[in-house]
Amino acid sequence: MGDVLAAQQPKSKRASNIDKMLKRLMRRRAKRKNTTEVEIKPKKKKQKRRKTAAQSSKLTPEQELMIGKANELFIQDKLDEAEVVLKELIRVAPGIHEPFHTLGLIKEARGKIDETIGCYLVAALFVQTDVDLWRRIGEMSQENGYIDLAIYCFKKTLKTEGGGINEDVHFSLAICFLERGDHLNAIKYLTVLFELHPQDALLATELTKSLQIVGDSETCLSVYEKYFSKTSDLNVVEPICKLQIELFQNQKCLDFVGGICKILNCNTAELEPNIMVLYSVACIRLDVPADDILQKVWDLELEDPDGYHHIAMALAEKSPDSGLEWFKRNFNVHNVSVALKMAESLVQIEGNTDGAIKVLTNMLNHEPNNTQVLIMLSDVLIASGKHADAEELMARLSLMDFDRISSIQIPIALEHRELLLNRLYDDVDALIHMTLKDLTYRKYPCLLANNIDYVPMDQKVNNKLHEWIERFLHVIRDCELDTRRTIQSLNNFKILRSTETISRIQPSNHSIMAQSVQKPQPIPKAFSFLRTKQELGLKSAEDVMGWSKYEELLHSAAIIFTMAGRPYELITLFEQIVNNKKRYRSNVDVMQRKSLVSLLEHLIFQVSTFRQMCKVAMTYARNSDLHSYARLLASGKLARAALLPLSASVERDVLLENRSWITRQLLQQPHNSQMQMLAGHFCTLSGNWTFAIGEYKRAHMSLPHDPLVALCLATSFLNSASSKLKKDGGNAILLGATFLQRYTKLRLENCPRNCEKILLAETIFNMARCLHFINKIHLAVEHYQECLNVLKDIPEARDVSKVECPCVYCEYSRSKGLAIPHSAPDLGTFAFLSNHGVTRIKRSAAFNLHLIYMNNNNTPQAHSIATKYIIWS
Repeated sequence: MGDVLAAQQPKSKRASNIDKMLKRLMRRRAKRKNTTEVEIKPKKKKQKRRKTAAQSSKLTPEQELMIGKANELFIQDKLDEAEVVLKELIRVAPGIHEPFHTLGLIKEARGKIDETIGCYLVAALFVQTDVDLWRRIGEMSQENGYIDLAIYCFKKTLKTEGGGINEDVHFSLAICFLERGDHLNAIKYLTVLFELHPQDALLATELTKSLQIVGDSETCLSVYEKYFSKTSDLNVVEPICKLQIELFQNQKCLDFVGGICKILNCNTAELEPNIMVLYSVACIRLDVPADDILQKVWDLELEDPDGYHHIAMALAEKSPDSGLEWFKRNFNVHNVSVALKMAESLVQIEGNTDGAIKVLTNMLNHEPNNTQVLIMLSDVLIASGKHADAEELMARLSLMDFDRISSIQIPIALEHRELLLNRLYDDVDALIHMTLKDLTYRKYPCLLANNIDYVPMDQKVNNKLHEWIERFLHVIRDCELDTRRTIQSLNNFKILRSTETISRIQPSNHSIMAQSVQKPQPIPKAFSFLRTKQELGLKSAEDVMGWSKYEELLHSAAIIFTMAGRPYELITLFEQIVNNKKRYRSNVDVMQRKSLVSLLEHLIFQVSTFRQMCKVAMTYARNSDLHSYARLLASGKLARAALLPLSASVERDVLLENRSWITRQLLQQPHNSQMQMLAGHFCTLSGNWTFAIGEYKRAHMSLPHDPLVALCLATSFLNSASSKLKKDGGNAILLGATFLQRYTKLRLENCPRNCEKILLAETIFNMARCLHFINKIHLAVEHYQECLNVLKDIPEARDVSKVECPCVYCEYSRSKGLAIPHSAPDLGTFAFLSNHGVTRIKRSAAFNLHLIYMNNNNTPQAHSIATKYIIWS
């Protein structure tokens, strides 16, 4: 029972009418004296008295007797008589709480819970400070499902009598909110208790469940880590690793698992399979070798097949083929993103549309209304020729589904975005200096790597690079979505405006008014792209940092991504930025946008060239000097494709695309000698010697003193002589030899004196190759031997002068003025020819001479040539 309220003190006697009149007269007299001095304040409106619960009145002796009688009857179990007495007492004195409390006890004894709660609640309202009574009502309400009333009652008892935290009530409140599904309020009260008892397993479990439901993974991870630091409970190791992987805290996951291994005194391969899966995912993302762990997981039969999918998703970005093999370990997928990625890998890598259909159909059985699965399954069905099934699936989609696909994620808060961008900019200089200063980290094709033994990057440095990259991708990708957000908002406004206009101008009948309808007014200029972006409260990276700082950040990011071995992600992001800036519908900062676009296109070309991504590099080389385009065409996979017929080439699609581009450009620029040379090269690649000769002839008319054009003409004439369609083969050989002589003359004219012997040997080798081709073996042998004799006395040269390295690292060092080497020695014209050209000519001439001797059964001579020139260490 609650405490009985103390009786109120007697009210003060009312003032007599004479006293009131006297006070009124005194106030008037004071006003007359101070009329000029005192400022008259406006009369305030009298405030109404706040309505409160009825106050408990003083008990009279008769009422005390009635309460005593009721209590005595209740003790004697005469509940009906006691209830009659209490009801009469309530009628006589409704402002006291005792009869309601006793009546509640009677109702509770009879099992009438609802009436019991009502009586107790009235009694508690009369006695607001009765904490025990409020708590009793809350517990009864919670037990009987009155959650809202229980929450109201528990909130009255959050503090103890000493002013401290009532922990039991906090927990009861949290449970009430959980039963109601209000996880945010439950988290508030559970957090208070967890701060007091971080070692409590029940609190940690309930709190982390609610945090995961609301999507606050970071706070959930901090709760788990705090609980683990207090208890060292190994049951939470797997949830901690899962959250670290989910939040891309890969290095933190590796360190945490390493600490667990020290606690258990074991190796990583001896941990539980699920922890090994998460550890291997972190290793894959950070490029840390983990082949033994992956092999161990591969050999195990995991109870949770999603472990295979976790590894497959991590490998899909690094090594798609390996990722597909892990996907195939289990086709039963329950995660939408995993199913989509798995189907995409099956189609793109293997062309296995049946497998993709199987995966997507299984996913559709679990989530029949998922829009992404429906659309992708329809695309795969169309690709496999099942158009009827695809149309049936597409019929299940509605306009709301397409709107849901086009919806864009909520942007990062502006303050948080500014903080992330500033941190990225502050950290980038230290990372760049850390990676570029050590030349042992350089790889081919950087010229500085020629004379330096390569050393793998330090693990700590590598981890810092990957952590910076993850932060960079997170914030820049979100910033680049601002263009889509703005365009979507602008389009929605246009649709709304046009709908309102149509509804406003529709005529009620077919009268003259239908002919006098005015055209819809255009959207005012105020609703421009930039204005809409400002109204949405969006600030992209260039708005926060400024254009110059943003360009510096992107240039530095190109170095970090390339050094970390992640050029594909960089190029994808840069292409997205370029496309967004080209769609940027505003007349403000036009020059800055053009400068940024040109910088990014240059960086994409540099990085793709440096990482030998020929397809991407050739696309962007079209915007630069055509000499770079021609060099790419004659190197790498595309050059090797020339050894096979074009129809059987792996790079057939790329070559055909570039051939079409060159043809279109040549039609627009018929007198461009570089285009004519490129067209001739493609004709040579296709074996169309007649067309190749025509293009090279036109190029020779524009460049009569270029030895390369003469050499290309000579080879085309010689190859055409062996064609079955060529009637006059002798004339073709004669013209080929003529242009070969022309090439020899042009090659030796105006060449440096120290390079004369090397270039002379080159011309002799080409002449020997021509004689060898037309089966003049005795003359070819003489020329091959002469070539070897000319090169016999040329030593390796040392050149003090340095050549600037064109790689992405060295160009960055030059542009930023860093005190880091960016030039390489021994790469001048004579030094390069002496150290590299001479060796290649020697080996080629010796190999051809060796073949001639072997075909003529002159084995000792062939062995002598091979031992002297071909075999090397």
